[in-house]
Amino acid sequence: MPLVINGEIESSRLRSFEEFSRKHEHFRQSARNFCKKPQRRVKRPSGVLYIIQREYATVAQDDEPITIMGSEDATTCHIVVLRNTGSGVVSLGHFDGQSTEEGIKGMIASVTNLSRSKCDANGRQLHLFGGFLDDRGISSGLTVSILEALQKQDEPIHLCSACVTGFNNVVESGQHKPIISGIGVSIQDGEIYPATFENKGPDEIIRHARVFVGDERMVEVYNSSNKELQIEPYDSKNKLPAKYLEFYCNADDKVILQNLSTSPHCEPPYFASTTRATFLHILTHPQPLITVFPEGKPRVYQLSDREKNWTRTS
Repeated sequence: MPLVINGEIESSRLRSFEEFSRKHEHFRQSARNFCKKPQRRVKRPSGVLYIIQREYATVAQDDEPITIMGSEDATTCHIVVLRNTGSGVVSLGHFDGQSTEEGIKGMIASVTNLSRSKCDANGRQLHLFGGFLDDRGISSGLTVSILEALQKQDEPIHLCSACVTGFNNVVESGQHKPIISGIGVSIQDGEIYPATFENKGPDEIIRHARVFVGDERMVEVYNSSNKELQIEPYDSKNKLPAKYLEFYCNADDKVILQNLSTSPHCEPPYFASTTRATFLHILTHPQPLITVFPEGKPRVYQLSDREKNWTRTS
């Protein structure tokens, strides 16, 4: 009910991206304009909060150690940015189709709670990025799922950008590909821009492992209320056979891409090597609740005020 587009509530059920695009053609031009922006390469890890698949984080404007939040590698995935214009609080999530409604609910709740008295009830602005016209329709389905989840919320959410699926599609050598697969957000002014990140830590491989072992939750890894990045424990025991893991640890790039990616021709050059490292980690730690998360507790990091680098605290 409270999904708002151009000042009007979008109450009708959206059955496909095609229907959405016909009804809201203006998003095509705004997406085109966004895609023309130069991509920024974020080289330094200091002050950067990077979000991985099936994660979201919520940052207040006065959270000084964090200056940039972002995510990339969204081929069929979508990156969702929710910002309250009254408080400046921003939440960013990387959605892949699992626990979509729960993730949207969590982002809205976190932005509302952090905004407190500065919350502008009509200032919840939402931006969508990622996906393309893939043959299997994964991106299209995810776009619709996110829009449906927004329609179920109690608070009005204003959809301001939709650089997704058909609005984020280019054909190269006869194949469809996403134009934008990564974005950054400036915490101070809310600026959003195309981005790629050299550093995706801390614990990038451990965070990827949670997805591969089948943990379907959308988890909040950071919230300015405690200023801690928490990597939640997960259990991989009896979920992936050792022979399966060993096979992919030694498989060539082509095999990994064809079997473990939803869009093999769109993946970045490091996809296969990162996947191998993730499978090796899972193979090496068959009981992560003992060896990776002692006593089943989260791995906790904080940003130092001076150097703004992530330091493990527990």
